[in-house]
Amino acid sequence: MRPLTRVGLVESRRQVSKRRWVTRAKAISLLLAFGLAARVTAADVTTQRIVLDGHAGGPRFDGIGVVEGGGGTGVLLKDYPEPQRSQILDLLFKPKFGASVSALYVEIPGDGNSTQGSMPSHRHSRDDLNAWRGYMWWEMREAKARNPDLTLDGAAWSAPGWVDEHSHGDFFSQDGADYYVSWLKALRDVHGLHIDRTPPVTSVCHFCPCAFPRG
Repeated sequence: MRPLTRVGLVESRRQVSKRRWVTRAKAISLLLAFGLAARVTAADVTTQRIVLDGHAGGPRFDGIGVVEGGGGTGVLLKDYPEPQRSQILDLLFKPKFGASVSALYVEIPGDGNSTQGSMPSHRHSRDDLNAWRGYMWWEMREAKARNPDLTLDGAAWSAPGWVDEHSHGDFFSQDGADYYVSWLKALRDVHGLHIDRTPPVTSVCHFCPCAFPRG
């Protein structure tokens, strides 16, 4: 490393002094710019009155909805300790508090990997029925308990292999209808919840090879 001579030391001090001067000049310029902008903005501000008419035509804002695809990070929520778990649920679903979610769109668990993970179906086989399997029932109950006006939507991302036993990949079959109805009845009769809207199946997994897992 080359030793610093007296000339070099003086030159270094000049460079530092120059950099400090440039920095101060930039700061002064920014302050002046902000000051002028503030003066111009204050001079040009005009009062604008906006009227919200609930009876007017056009699209209506119905609230904020979320999709619980399941099998991904949502599965971890049930395992959180209290009071943190209840606090998270409050922030999500309690009205006028946090996210204030007013619509919950859930995946009807189907035993298959629906791109984010998998959730156990309420019917592993044609003769099987368990309305407590999985965690989606619990999450819907918790959401409704915090906001009784919250709407529930549900659709299948996948389905057990027996649903495809006679339909060859077509979910629009009698087995598919029976599978859906059994989930809706379990939701109503066991958990006291009603679904507001449900499509026959999501468009993504209807054509996905993982839609009808066998095993």
